[in-house]
Amino acid sequence: MKSRIWLLALCIWIPFLLLASHWITASRAQLQILFQFKINAVMQGASFQAERLDWADAPSALAGAFHAAENDPDIAFLHLADARGNTVYSFQTEKFQALLAGFMAKTVLYEDTNGYVIVKQPIIQTDQMRGNLIAGFTRQRLQAETDRQRWRAYLYILLFSALLAVLGLIFARYVSEPVTSAAETITHYQKEGERIYVRLPEDGGGELGRLARAFNRLADATDQRLEDSIRYQNYLEAFFALSPMPIIITDTIGNVEKANRSACALFELNMEGMLKSHLENLLGPANFNAIKNHINESGENIRGYVGVITMPDGVQKIVEVHLSLLFNAQRALKNFIISLINVTDSMRTQQEILAERVQSNEARRVKEPEYGVPEYALKLEKLAQVSYKVAQCQSVVQLLDKFVIEGRDLIDAAESRVYLWEKQKRHMLPAKAAPE
Repeated sequence: MKSRIWLLALCIWIPFLLLASHWITASRAQLQILFQFKINAVMQGASFQAERLDWADAPSALAGAFHAAENDPDIAFLHLADARGNTVYSFQTEKFQALLAGFMAKTVLYEDTNGYVIVKQPIIQTDQMRGNLIAGFTRQRLQAETDRQRWRAYLYILLFSALLAVLGLIFARYVSEPVTSAAETITHYQKEGERIYVRLPEDGGGELGRLARAFNRLADATDQRLEDSIRYQNYLEAFFALSPMPIIITDTIGNVEKANRSACALFELNMEGMLKSHLENLLGPANFNAIKNHINESGENIRGYVGVITMPDGVQKIVEVHLSLLFNAQRALKNFIISLINVTDSMRTQQEILAERVQSNEARRVKEPEYGVPEYALKLEKLAQVSYKVAQCQSVVQLLDKFVIEGRDLIDAAESRVYLWEKQKRHMLPAKAAPE
């Protein structure tokens, strides 16, 4: 805002400067016109006196006739000569002999040179040329008056500039600085998340007062919301740190930005090692690519993805992955929040149950002929074997193969197909068939 204030002051100062320059030029031109009028008036009066006198009279008579001209401060010298060029009367011509001789050698009536204006006025009486009256006028008083006008204009410009600067400083102090301070505080708050300690003065009932009151109410509300958000953030931080569920936060390319202790325990890494890890290294390339492809194709969260991860010592763990997409205020993807559930023990328990069921079915198959239902026993045995094989699958591809091949053999079908539901296009897509 300060720059705009000074820009406004400059926009006011420049027209004033142009106006002052025009006034100086106009004053100089006006003084020049007045000076020319005075030259004409003096020459007309002096020539009139010269025409009515008898030049044969004593020089004192001519001096009395030109007394007014001699006392004029703008007249430097006077020279009256007859038609043959003889001097009849002179006044202060001694100092200007060279200037006068040069002018008389020319056939001009007017010359402006070296700060002097020299004018020749022919004296004519009864249609006869009696001689010439030559007068030299100095420009000293004209130049002095022009300089005074110019310095007066400079003084006005200086005073106006000082007044404009003082007004700009006052306006900047009482208007710009509070607003600038508020803007800097808001910017700092956006970066640091601290309280807004600045409150604008609410004096006055104009627009600035209304702006100050509105800003103060906004600052109070923002401080309250900030306190609430900090409190909730502390709750979330405590939950994140103390949660028994492994939680990892990564950027959009998979670099780990944050992890809790449970995640470190799951992957058997310390916190420093976790923060230097990549999701592909933690979950394995196959699981990472499957998750990445799902996000790229659907743009949706992942719920209940089951995969096998390998620890640094070679031990494998079965985990259930839940991934949520975190967006910023502009709806741009910012982070991945990943929670994992170690289902290794439950899967092993399930496999043990299935193995026991297979053994039980095998024992039952041996005894089935006694009951007369061998075909039913065979089907149950096949079903148990298929369930056991499905539980051991480590990828979606293996799972589809088991469904297609084992399922076809289970029901003695000639052909089997597996279809996947495409949610976006809302129709079934063939995924696997046996035979191919």
